[in-house]
Amino acid sequence: GQPTTNLTDQEAALGWPITLSLASSLSVLSPRPLSFFSFEADQWHFDELVWLLKFESRFVRGDQYAVALALLDRGNVVLGVLACPNLPLTSISVAHPHSPNNEVGCLFFAEVGRGTYMQLLDGSSTVKVSAVENPEEASFFESYESAHSMHDLSSLIAQKLGVKAAPIRMDSQVKYGALSRGDGAIYLRFPRNGYREKIWDHAAGSIVVTEAGGVVTDAAGKQLDFSKGKYLDLDTGIIVSNQKLMPLLFDAVRASLAQKSKPQP
Repeated sequence: GQPTTNLTDQEAALGWPITLSLASSLSVLSPRPLSFFSFEADQWHFDELVWLLKFESRFVRGDQYAVALALLDRGNVVLGVLACPNLPLTSISVAHPHSPNNEVGCLFFAEVGRGTYMQLLDGSSTVKVSAVENPEEASFFESYESAHSMHDLSSLIAQKLGVKAAPIRMDSQVKYGALSRGDGAIYLRFPRNGYREKIWDHAAGSIVVTEAGGVVTDAAGKQLDFSKGKYLDLDTGIIVSNQKLMPLLFDAVRASLAQKSKPQP
């Protein structure tokens, strides 16, 4: 089919979001900083099948970045791919900070009901989230940019949870990929007031984590809803962990939010 758009002139000028047929998608698979694309796979005969593709500008600075591709079927993420060119092949946790021979570049892919895999240079292997049950042994991720994460709130949550390790801070959906293979056990994302989470910043990463055995919810414990348009309708923030730690994490999050909401003397 022919590419179709549903954009205001202002949105079109920014380069996102764009709706294209799946066959047309290859023409935009080149680095376009801060662009978002969605592709209608009309030849697959699904009424609500949408591709989400997110490029990031951080590759210009040499930082961690991800090219994220997700497939939504009626608002549900059914497929996710994360390309993380600067992520070391081995764990980035404090215990294993470097890859041998400085090897970098990982590709994570997940399909609903089929698990998460990481593509290595010589093949792929299944990955699983951390099995850590004791919060004192857990490490956690948060965004480097302060607008994307209130570091003071994350620190309070970690303190109440009993986490001893310092946070690992980096931007992009690389955090989802690293957590899916057990580099850390927790990801906390509590943006400052006024910031609205966009679906293309979490769709691919969320299924990469859940298919690796993890849990991704908002601060109220609700699953992320990708069916409401380009923004996520969230309660406060996003929390990610394994099945064992999540109940403890919820308690720490609730206690910390309650403490932060109290008037300061």
